[in-house]
Amino acid sequence: MLSKNTAAKIALTILLLTSFVQYSNAQAPIRVECQIESCFIHIFSKTLYDPLEIVVRPRATVTWIIHMTEPSTITSGTGPNDRNSGKFFDSGQIRLPFNSTYIVRLNEVGEFPWYSKFSPDLVGKVIVKGTPIPIQEQVKVELQKPAEPVKDVRQETKLGSISLTKVNSYITEYSFDPKSAPVAITADEQGNIWFAQWNATKIAVLYPNNGTLREYKIPSNNGSLEIWSLVFDAKGSLWFAEFLENSIWRFSPSNATFQRYSIPTKNAGPIQLAIDGKGAIWFTEIQANKLAKISTDKLAAGTSKGIEEYQIGAAYTGPAGLAIAKDGKIWVTEAFARRIARFDPVTLTLREFEPDLPLSSPLGIAIDQNEILWIADHGSNRIIKFDPSTNASKDYSTSQAVGFPASLPYWIIIDKQSNVWFNEHSGGRIAKFSPSTETLVEYVVPNGARAGILQFTFDKAGNVWFSESSTGKIAMIDGSLKPWFEVAVGSGTVKSEGLTANITVTVSSTNPKDRELDFGIMSAASITGRAENILTFLQTKDKPRDGVLLESLLGIKPGPFLSDGKYGITISVKDVEIISSATFVFEFSRPESKQIKGEGLPVLNQFPNVSLPNLS
Repeated sequence: MLSKNTAAKIALTILLLTSFVQYSNAQAPIRVECQIESCFIHIFSKTLYDPLEIVVRPRATVTWIIHMTEPSTITSGTGPNDRNSGKFFDSGQIRLPFNSTYIVRLNEVGEFPWYSKFSPDLVGKVIVKGTPIPIQEQVKVELQKPAEPVKDVRQETKLGSISLTKVNSYITEYSFDPKSAPVAITADEQGNIWFAQWNATKIAVLYPNNGTLREYKIPSNNGSLEIWSLVFDAKGSLWFAEFLENSIWRFSPSNATFQRYSIPTKNAGPIQLAIDGKGAIWFTEIQANKLAKISTDKLAAGTSKGIEEYQIGAAYTGPAGLAIAKDGKIWVTEAFARRIARFDPVTLTLREFEPDLPLSSPLGIAIDQNEILWIADHGSNRIIKFDPSTNASKDYSTSQAVGFPASLPYWIIIDKQSNVWFNEHSGGRIAKFSPSTETLVEYVVPNGARAGILQFTFDKAGNVWFSESSTGKIAMIDGSLKPWFEVAVGSGTVKSEGLTANITVTVSSTNPKDRELDFGIMSAASITGRAENILTFLQTKDKPRDGVLLESLLGIKPGPFLSDGKYGITISVKDVEIISSATFVFEFSRPESKQIKGEGLPVLNQFPNVSLPNLS
């Protein structure tokens, strides 16, 4: 039995994830009243958004959160012919992965309809009434003066301009200029961490061994740059693509020099870079619908020489993520067309794939050692496993995002142990999925989605480094530390023909802590993880075994209107620092005599109160 000093306090605070938020479409208006200072409208697609009408108090801020990669605007008025079109607010173009929110503070009482210039059917209304929100005086913060453009601080800072903070058991943060907006990030062979500072227009390198920083000013006339990807070639040169100037850059650390090359297509929108086995550099052009190849031996500074472009699908496909297979073929996600594509650089041919599980906004993509593709579906709660040889796919849901309907997996990398890592744009977490056990560990980042976790990488020791664009920090997850508890399920598949099916859920720990744990259930069948039309309940055992914090029997039953099929289920256990989850498949087939015609209302996931054993 576990002693009082080591036992974990497990409070079975069941998260009713399926009733987290309501959703609407343009044919079913919903009005929501928001009495607080910050109110939110979520847009998942041109017809799926929530709420259609929102009532706020004067001085409240309204934030539109865009979860789709198609371009959109948030423009005041009922349409382009309205005389008030754009009079009160106009976001300009919003498009993932570049920007995903638009915020307006409304001070005056009135009704403010809005629409999207890209989709006349995407309309809504903000109603301002009631007593104004009290004005709170802003706290003034004096920021440090940024370091000189190219200044070697290795002998003088010693954590002077860098603040190192171990924020929890797993994560250490490095703080510098809070306005610098670090995004693209990579590691060199020595374990030093390189990253791009968008607002500072710099390339910086952190030396973790002594906690010092060096910055290099990019010779650009723009006050801000958009750099999404950094890669080192075999000669030690650092390559990156710049979105606003439509350029490719090469930086040589040995002599601190930059060279710039022009992308042939104007406003191409370069995103991700990768290097193939022959040393050629490939990158995606999300706005030009193209894939491009850089032949480094043919480049000429200031020109487009040495850069070849290839069309990816028809117009408006949105190539975003890319991965290079062992045979040299290039895999690309089509974020706008919701497909993936394979380009053969030898035959210059393209083949597009649509997995049997529909994608919402595929962005990150990676290939494991078995040539299986892993896709981050940015626009949902899911990552997708896809076998191109059979066209078979399987999806896995993350745990519930806090404050957002979906966690939005972003970019994806496979480590040397075949674990699949990804960052969660709205979830505010870094996640590791282990395909061999189909378990998931999510590391909770302080400030969550507000930190702006846009890119991540590994160093040679297996630590995970990620950028926090909104806070001006980069952070590290210690790869040597194992999560203090694990979740396991007794089977990979549970079958039912209408009756309750059972599966064992175990929470174990070799180093229990005095903390409370929360449980939650998610389904990969919906883009938000809602377990619609599936009923679940937990029955705990009285005497857990040594090393086991909790052993329960999870009952799962189809609701009256659940369709036949296979449903990926994730059961999560959460504490303040990590979330551990196990996944399984709920396979349901209704007997022919009990087939129900038509559709009904969804039955939401429900948990009765459960008393846990005293572990002291």
